Amino acid sequence: MKLLTEEIFDDSGRVIYHKHGKTWWKDEYDERGNLIRHETSDGYWRIAEYDSQNRITGWETSAGFWEKDITYDKNGIKTYSKHSRYGKCGVGLRIYVEK
Repeated sequence: MKLLTEEIFDDSGRVIYHKHGKTWWKDEYDERGNLIRHETSDGYWRIAEYDSQNRITGWETSAGFWEKDITYDKNGIKTYSKHSRYGKCGVGLRIYVEK
């Protein structure tokens, strides 16, 4: 038995809904083309917020993880954020944890 695949596209040609058998996922975009919500048939979801330059300023998942207050330097490199698992995060892989 061959599983049927169904896809729905938006006006920009992006797949916004994909179903294969009983599993599916769907995406929502804002007016600037940023992915703001992703949801799957198993109940997982993630959301994101963006600044005026289309850089992510925060995100959250149904698993309880989040990152917020994301800031960038003049070159667009992430310099700071608060993370649900790691606390305050600095540049690159250096991680600072509040106690």
